[in-house]
Amino acid sequence: MQPLWRAQNGGQLVRAHGVLWILLVCATLGGAAKVALESPATNSFRGSTILGNYALSGSKLNTSGAHAGHQMLQDKAKDSISSSSPKVFFLFLTLAGVQQPEIWEAFFEGAPPHQRRAFVHCKKKSVCDLQLSVSNPFALTVVDTVPTSYCKDLVSAMVQLLAAALAEANSSGDKFVFLSQSALPVKPFRDVYSTLVASEDSDVCIAPSSAWEQVDLGTSSKHEQMGSLVKHQQWVVLNRAHAQRLVDRWPQVHSQERGRAAEWTTWSIPVMPSLGLQHIRSPHHCADEWAIFATIFGAVPNTGLADATFSGLSGKPLQSSGAAAAGGQGTCRTFVHFGGVPGAARDVAQAAVEDYPATRLSCYPHCTSSHPAEFLAISDKGLRALRSSAYLFARKFTRGAVSVEKYRRIVESSG
Repeated sequence: MQPLWRAQNGGQLVRAHGVLWILLVCATLGGAAKVALESPATNSFRGSTILGNYALSGSKLNTSGAHAGHQMLQDKAKDSISSSSPKVFFLFLTLAGVQQPEIWEAFFEGAPPHQRRAFVHCKKKSVCDLQLSVSNPFALTVVDTVPTSYCKDLVSAMVQLLAAALAEANSSGDKFVFLSQSALPVKPFRDVYSTLVASEDSDVCIAPSSAWEQVDLGTSSKHEQMGSLVKHQQWVVLNRAHAQRLVDRWPQVHSQERGRAAEWTTWSIPVMPSLGLQHIRSPHHCADEWAIFATIFGAVPNTGLADATFSGLSGKPLQSSGAAAAGGQGTCRTFVHFGGVPGAARDVAQAAVEDYPATRLSCYPHCTSSHPAEFLAISDKGLRALRSSAYLFARKFTRGAVSVEKYRRIVESSG
């Protein structure tokens, strides 16, 4: 039987099948009244409804159902909190699915569903659909595939993942984490979640300023003619506001020159602080190494960085020169090792390979290609080095480099 009327906080007169129910003013009972009236054809009142700390059963006021009613309110409050508490969205960019789903299954095991959600973009969508139709232990959702090209444009797939995740976002504290198919967690879910929702800022791992690309901004002021595209790691963690901004702005940013559909020739990039969109010829760096920061915050005029504020960006103020700019800046959540640059990644890699050959990287100490080092094997000691670092995730791992048993014993441990 559906409720015929629902009343809240106050004395109202309600007619249900010809029967008048007088709702008591909540102040009389010393509590907030929330009443659901249900009247079947027999004009009897079925079930108990809570008025403050009391229960109304039939037409008689009593307290026999107070405990059950109190539990009902607690359950509703819990549901409300769950729906509005921050959620972490795990967004996988893959060729044909996550490489080690058994590790991620162990990672998500026991994680409250209202705290996490996972989406995957597959270049070979039919393969992912088939795999997940057989087994989908951590509820991955496959998004529609968009055209991608290594280096030229992987950002469109990232935007596709964000659009799907934002449709389910309910909290300003939600976080959106980008991960590759070969990435693995190096912290338990509880640590990942508590770390990411502790702040509403976005985490972007920024390269030394010597790697930033100098571009002609084409602005009217001679002092702002040249600027920088801030180079960064692809594996960012975005807050909800920045995720929405990337989705909203990306169609304008990745515009192509007519007649050259096969090549990305021009980009329409916002120039901070508020200088509008400027057409910039294709940078030398891969799009995913600059486009996320540039789309959200804009290209940075060389004269403007000292006074620049990047609202919602975690870490210390961004520097373009000096000692701070010589190393990495921002906040790095995913371990990636290219070698050569002093900083946390090099230190962790060095600690991990101390027991070589039990731990082996595909390139160490330097990687000369555009691809980072891959863990071909990793010992207990090497995995502990990652576990004890500040990183939440790490890549790349060859398939089978970390067993579920080793992951549970080392990463899921309380140490």
